[in-house]
Amino acid sequence: MTIVIIDDEFHAREFLKTIINEYCFGIEIVGEAASVEESIKLLESTKPDIVLLDIALQNLSAFDLLERLDSYDFQIIFTTAFDHYALKAIKISAIDYLIKPIGISDLVQALKKAELAIKSNTQLTKNSVQQVLESMKSISSNHILVPSLNSIDVIQLGDILYLEAQKNIQLYIQLTINNIRHLSI
Repeated sequence: MTIVIIDDEFHAREFLKTIINEYCFGIEIVGEAASVEESIKLLESTKPDIVLLDIALQNLSAFDLLERLDSYDFQIIFTTAFDHYALKAIKISAIDYLIKPIGISDLVQALKKAELAIKSNTQLTKNSVQQVLESMKSISSNHILVPSLNSIDVIQLGDILYLEAQKNIQLYIQLTINNIRHLSI
């Protein structure tokens, strides 16, 4: 598997490279970039499997970068100091959203999740994400969207007894009935 690190902070890129090199066997770092312009060239030339992507990139954002790409078929793991972009990250189907300072085990787990998604061939393209977003427009505000590896579950709020989240990723939901609608990705 190949990986690209996109972060405008040199020390953040070095930290991620160190973790990958020490704890993640079978992953080759094929490049790094600090700006949107550098990133576009790097992504086009390397075609990575996974991208570690910071939200703030000099004067633009990671979302600006993704919008400038015609398409992409890599898994995205956000590595950022900003927690308020998590919903936007879910909408573009990021595999994970890690808040700085990033823990070694969190990064290793996120990379394993990306590897599993790649092996199960559930990579998302920009077009498939757009199709899901269009489908989501019909969902009312009395629903909650819960992403899984290859679908998004649409659950009515009235059907939920309680929610419990662990490590900002895993969400356990106990439902009163099995009235779940799936949006396939």
